[in-house]
Amino acid sequence: MNDKYFKDTDRGTSVQVGRLAACGADTDAHLRWRTARFGSAKREAMIGRMPQRHAKATPLRYLAIVLMLWGCKPSLQDLANVLPAQGEMMPAFSFPAPVGAPISNGSLEGAPAVIALWSTTCPSSQRAMQSLAALHANFAARGAQVVILANDSDPRAVKDVLTAGHVQTPFAVASGALKDAFTKGQSMLPWRQAFGLPIIFVLGADGTVVWRQLGIETDPSDRLLRVRQVLDSLSAL
Repeated sequence: MNDKYFKDTDRGTSVQVGRLAACGADTDAHLRWRTARFGSAKREAMIGRMPQRHAKATPLRYLAIVLMLWGCKPSLQDLANVLPAQGEMMPAFSFPAPVGAPISNGSLEGAPAVIALWSTTCPSSQRAMQSLAALHANFAARGAQVVILANDSDPRAVKDVLTAGHVQTPFAVASGALKDAFTKGQSMLPWRQAFGLPIIFVLGADGTVVWRQLGIETDPSDRLLRVRQVLDSLSAL
């Protein structure tokens, strides 16, 4: 494991995590789970000398700690396990745009595309706005499409936020349906339903996932750098 990637061993792909920020996702959840301790050796020895009525209560306390740990926000590994992986086709989706036809798989076919799963209520999503706008401005003339799928339900609110940031990237509103649309029906544990945003997918002309990124770089100079590099390689084909 290095600072920027961890290995998704089940899929053989790398998921970018280091120096990224994402709303609703906890990059350290799996680390906290592995490093959590239920008490020191001294405390365990004390428990052994307790009356039986106290010893019986100990497993319940342990169970409470386990449930609290499980109740933390989903880690990026949780999200990576249920999102479309590199080499897979994007699931079918169609969301209404404020102007023109809905944004869907069909509307993006035939050319490289960037899909940003996004939300107006997510600070990390808002930090990605200018980088998404730059991608749209730089690659639209080269045939690539860059679109934002907002998890919001009010298109006017989305437009106001994007306009205030001078972002002209096409968008559609998903009305809270992004998680259901892109997790392939494999819902996470019921008490871990937060959906980390933003999530960036780069698609090839055939609709397969070429690259995916969970979160946005905290350093502005690094934001979506790898996405730009992937688009450059696809546009050169």
